[in-house]
Amino acid sequence: MSQRKLYVGLDLRDDVTQIAVWGPSQAGPEVLEVKGADGEDTAYIETAVTVPGSEEKVSGFLHRIARQEPVYVGGRESDPVNILAAFLRRTLSLTKKKYPRESIKKLVVSAEYEDYWFISVVFRALEKLGIDKDRALVVDRRQSYIYYVMSQRKELWVNQVGMFEFQKDKLLYYQMQTDRSRRPALVRVLEKDYHDYVELLTGDEHDDEEKASIFEGMVQGAIHGQIITSLYMTGEGFADGFADGVMKRLCIGRHLFKGDNLHVCGACYMAGEAGGEKKIDPFVYLGED
Repeated sequence: MSQRKLYVGLDLRDDVTQIAVWGPSQAGPEVLEVKGADGEDTAYIETAVTVPGSEEKVSGFLHRIARQEPVYVGGRESDPVNILAAFLRRTLSLTKKKYPRESIKKLVVSAEYEDYWFISVVFRALEKLGIDKDRALVVDRRQSYIYYVMSQRKELWVNQVGMFEFQKDKLLYYQMQTDRSRRPALVRVLEKDYHDYVELLTGDEHDDEEKASIFEGMVQGAIHGQIITSLYMTGEGFADGFADGVMKRLCIGRHLFKGDNLHVCGACYMAGEAGGEKKIDPFVYLGED
């Protein structure tokens, strides 16, 4: 029998998904890769699945599940739980390829949808795979962000920490604030939506130099007057490097990190913490509710 030793994080997005695993021989999460359409290894797994009994590939189902809209397969309405379960089964099977003798001890799913209906569908899909609620958590992206930051060296989050998340159709700023005067410490995340800047930074109206200037002004406005220890730049929107020069200037007096695996690794750290693998400083997260 396989032993439950794996801590797994999933970052569910409408178009792509990422998975990270923390195995018994590792010091922390490892993002797993698959072969992309071009034959190259990639950490981006298309959020699509061919449902058993049908040859049709279904995509865009996370958005429809969150909106409680019907999902069709072969022209017929299909149970969203079955569709999500099929996708999760295929995605989680990647852990078996790397750790054939171990199974999942704790799984944390990070998603941008946080309403009760969506979360209930995720749990029901996981139950079809034999993963009950005592082994799984579903969290919003603010929580995976917090767990990633607080799993790093303390000097990286001694003051406030900011994160810009730039995906295809959204640009958000999250600022983590910690109140250490309380016991346990209180942590909250303030969020600002810069959706109006997406078109400015992705369209053809401005060249890269102009886009960099627009982005720098936006960042300076967001962090003005704040004591920021670290800044994280995450998301596919930064992949073409238009803001790399801006990021070098922002490094002065603070740490800055660029990548697109923060949420999946944060979910994996959270799974490890929930399973007793590594304890971070005790804190109380104050969310909107």
